[in-house]
Amino acid sequence: MKINQLNVWNRFFSKNEQLALAGLVLVGIVLRVINALQTQLWRDEAYIIITGQNNTFIDLLFQNHWDKLHPPFYFIFIHFWQMLSIDPFFLRLPSIIATVATLYLLPILAKNLFPRNNSFPFFVLFFYVFSHTQISLNMVARPYPFVILAITISLIIFFNILDAHKFSLKNTVLFGITNLLIFFIDYSGIWLILSYGIFGIIFIAVYYKKNKSKTLHITYALFSTGIFCLIWLPIFIKNLKYNLNFAHRTLETSFTEGTYFDSTIWRLPFFSGIIAKESDFLVGFFQWHAMQLAVVFVSIGLFGLILIFARQRLKGSFILVATLFPLIITFIYSIYAYVIFHGRFLLTFNYFIIFGYTFISFIIYKYFRYFIFIILFFLVVNFFSNFPGLHYVDPPYDWKKITFLLHEQGKKSEETIIVTTSEPHMFAPVQLYEQFTPIRNVRVINISEALSPYYQKNLKRIFLLDIDKTEKSISTIQKLQEFYNCTPKQIEVDDYIYYVECTPDE
Repeated sequence: MKINQLNVWNRFFSKNEQLALAGLVLVGIVLRVINALQTQLWRDEAYIIITGQNNTFIDLLFQNHWDKLHPPFYFIFIHFWQMLSIDPFFLRLPSIIATVATLYLLPILAKNLFPRNNSFPFFVLFFYVFSHTQISLNMVARPYPFVILAITISLIIFFNILDAHKFSLKNTVLFGITNLLIFFIDYSGIWLILSYGIFGIIFIAVYYKKNKSKTLHITYALFSTGIFCLIWLPIFIKNLKYNLNFAHRTLETSFTEGTYFDSTIWRLPFFSGIIAKESDFLVGFFQWHAMQLAVVFVSIGLFGLILIFARQRLKGSFILVATLFPLIITFIYSIYAYVIFHGRFLLTFNYFIIFGYTFISFIIYKYFRYFIFIILFFLVVNFFSNFPGLHYVDPPYDWKKITFLLHEQGKKSEETIIVTTSEPHMFAPVQLYEQFTPIRNVRVINISEALSPYYQKNLKRIFLLDIDKTEKSISTIQKLQEFYNCTPKQIEVDDYIYYVECTPDE
C-alpha cells in the first residue's frame, strides 16, 4: 500500500483543504500538549493510576478492586504504561496520541453528514479544537480520549452503513468490534450503543416493508454489536448493582436541595462546552444557565431537523434519538430510582452539540459571511482568557506545593501530625506526587483522635489540612487552638486548600 493511500483525507478533500485542516489539527494538538504540561494531575487521574499500580493484571481484568464503575481497559493499559515512567506528561501522552487520531477523523465524520458541503468540516474541527470541554477530556490520563476515538470511528462506520446500497460484511463486523471496544473502554459509550438499538427498532418498525434491504443492513449491524458485546456483558451485569449503589452514594449529596432539573442545569457547562468566563460579554444580558440550555437544545434540534429536510433523514433522526433518548431516560431514572444523571452519556452528547454549534455558525456564514468571523474571533479571545485549565473537574488544587510542604515538614521533626476533616481519598494526588517528592514522618489523623490526651501531651505543633475553607474546617482549627493552647497561622498554598499550622503559645 502506498503512503498516499493511507491518507484517508485524499478521498474527501483537496490539497488546499487538507492543508487548512492540518493547520487546525496542529493547533488542536499544541493546545492539548500545553494543557497537559501546565495543569496538574487531578483526583480521578490519581485514583486510576494508583489503582493500576497497586493491582495485578488478573485483578484489573476481572475488576477485583474498588473501582468497578469503569471497565478494565484503561486500568490494564496504565498498569503497564506507568512501568516505563510516572512522569505526569508521560502518563497523559497516550491520551494525546489518541486525540490526534480523533482530530484527524472528525472532518471525515463531518463530511459524512454533509457530503456536498466543503466548509462544514472546518467549522466542526474549529469548535472541537477550541472546546474547553474536549481539551479537558482529551488530555487527561483517563479512558475518555480512547472512548471518544472509538465513538468517532463507530459513528463513521454507522453513517456509512446508512448510506450504503449494498450489504458490507466488513463494515458490519468492524461496527460490532468497535462497539465492543467502546463497551470495554468506558461505560459512557453504553448510551451510544443503546441509541443505536432504539434507532434500529424505530427504523425496522417504520421501514421494514418499505425498504427491506436497508432494514436488513441495520439489523445485521445491531446483531453484530450484540454478539461482540456479549463478551463483556456478563461481567457488566455482575457489577451493575454495585455500580448503581456506588454512584448513588457518591452523587446523592448533589441532589439534597432543589429538583433534579436544578441539578441538571448546574451540570450543563460540562456538556455544553460553554464556560461562564468564556462569554463574559454575554452574561450581563442573559441568565447564564438558561442561555446554555437554550443554545444546546436549539442548536441540536435545528441540526437534526435540517439533516432530515436535507435528504439526510436517517442521520438526522439518529442524532435526535442519540441526543434525546439518553437525556430523557437518565433523567427519569434518576427521579424514580438511582441518581445516574451525572454526565456518563455526555461524551456523545457534547459531540452532537459541537455539530449543532457548527450548523448555526454555518447558517450565519452563509448569510452574514463577515459577521461569523467576528463571532469566531470573540470565541478564540475568550477561549485564551481561560486557558490552560481543566474546566469540568475540581478547582485547580496545587497538589505539587502541598506535597512539597509536607515533604519539608517531614524533614523537620520525628513525626508531623496532620488533622483533616476532608475525606482521605481527596488527597489521592498527593499520594501520586509523593512518588516524586517523598513524604516522611507525616501522619494524617481525624479530629477526634487529635483531641486526645496523648497528643496534647506529646505534640509541639499540629497542622490542619482541608479541601476548601468551610465552616467545618474553621470550627476544627478553633477546637485545636483551644485544646492545644496554640496560635494558628495559615500557610498559603492556593485559593482552595486550607493549610494551617498551630504552634503552642509560650
